Amino acid sequence: YNYLSREFERQGYEIILETEKSGGKKSPILASLENLRKDIGTYSDRLMLNARTYQAEVEMPKKEKSAFAKLLEQQQM
Repeated sequence: YNYLSREFERQGYEIILETEKSGGKKSPILASLENLRKDIGTYSDRLMLNARTYQAEVEMPKKEKSAFAKLLEQQQM
């Protein structure tokens, strides 16, 4: 991400590249940066690295008692 940001700056923050077929298209570096920003946001959410997900409650999976634990409970009654 940092490398692409420096390249984007070095190229003068060029957003649209002229093409023969159309008036222009989005710079490949800009498209890559946008995708990386989205991916970084997604990964930070999943890894709970940002404030929004830090405050979210983590759902613990409900554990069923094993057959052995159920048998022991019945024996104690």
